[in-house]
Amino acid sequence: MKAIKRSALLTSLAGAVMMVGCGAPQGPQAVRIEGHEVWQWSPLPAVKTPPRVGDDPRGLFLNDEDLLSGDGDATCLLYRSSDGGVLHLTTNQWSMSLSGRVVSVALDSSSAQQWLAGASERDLEELRTVAVSESLDEAQIPALERLAAVNPNVGLLIGSQASLAQILPHFHPRWILLLEGSPDARLAASSMQQVETLIMSVGDSGSFDVLPRLPRLRRLALVGWNPETAGELPVGITELRSLALWSAKGMTDLSALRAAPAGLEELQLTRMDEPLDLTHLADFPELRKLVLTGSRASSDLSSLVGMKKLRWLGLPKNITQQQFAALLTAHPDLETLELIEPDNLIDLSPLRSLRNLEGLTLLGEFEHLDVMNGLKSLRFVGLSADSDSQRVLLRKALPDALVVPLEPYHFCLGSGWMLLVIPATLGFLIVGERVRKRRSAGVRAD
Repeated sequence: MKAIKRSALLTSLAGAVMMVGCGAPQGPQAVRIEGHEVWQWSPLPAVKTPPRVGDDPRGLFLNDEDLLSGDGDATCLLYRSSDGGVLHLTTNQWSMSLSGRVVSVALDSSSAQQWLAGASERDLEELRTVAVSESLDEAQIPALERLAAVNPNVGLLIGSQASLAQILPHFHPRWILLLEGSPDARLAASSMQQVETLIMSVGDSGSFDVLPRLPRLRRLALVGWNPETAGELPVGITELRSLALWSAKGMTDLSALRAAPAGLEELQLTRMDEPLDLTHLADFPELRKLVLTGSRASSDLSSLVGMKKLRWLGLPKNITQQQFAALLTAHPDLETLELIEPDNLIDLSPLRSLRNLEGLTLLGEFEHLDVMNGLKSLRFVGLSADSDSQRVLLRKALPDALVVPLEPYHFCLGSGWMLLVIPATLGFLIVGERVRKRRSAGVRAD
């Protein structure tokens, strides 16, 4: 059978973190992307929509509150299902716009500061994210206060402890992305009671002190967590439904998650630095979404077989052909599946057992691709960008599905310069590292 060839390696970027979208009432949508290229983050590790060639469409499979990043330095779109099935996006160094309306600004840019000072009330209401990497000049605070009065729940991307202390007291955000630092108890009590989503880099002991103080926290994403230095996940995060770990250090099993609620619905364990014993997955019987992309399992995957509520599954890199067939047989009701450059799996024929599959991402070299022709429930298929002929054939076989090319993105994190080849939707430190680079260079982009 014709095989999908592996995507060519892309240029490395410094930093990447992810965010998992919450289990919204609406399911994921197949969304066409018009305008500029974008990176998709949550809930998978990032992929890029490649440049358009001819009439080949571009698109992504999106949940509510998935993040999209464009070419700007610290701008992103917090997707809403009400945005519909086509996104017209434009980006520059200081903003991202949706259908001509600015939805994200990076206030380190003088252009963004000028826009904010002159923005109408409607402009302020439609803003979804604000990024601040450093403390602002006092002259910028009145415009920020005006935004807070009109749109107090706007999402915040905070780049330093100093900017956190300056910016957060003005707002009551529903989501925060912290590149550095951690809020103290006073900030938690005064400005973070509305927070539903928190994305943070994990430092040493004390990083988690704020978590039990957030009564509405439902989505938590942690990068670089080492339980030996930062401690285990604390008790008291009772409303948590979605937990994402990216590049956790020294974790060989899931015992550090013992305090997570048994009602957890989504768990992402991406690019872990050690093979994982998955035995403790039995502690989370309500899981509907499990993403192991870019990680390796240290033992067999039998613990996944009995998890009958799973509907979204991202498979580990070292899954075998036999395990693949057994898992799909055990989970015929899977709705979304990602298989990203596995080590020893090429035969896709077990896909025939997935009678309700709606979203499928395949990056790698595979055989029996024609099995997809019979999966009439598919609404979205992401294939390697160099699989042109296969996409053409699949569009004819599945006229109701959005069939698009995807390119894996490469990241490096911290001091390790690890190259990752990973699929759709992860990573806020793509943005964060850009912010840090500009800050260290003393550059204020326009």
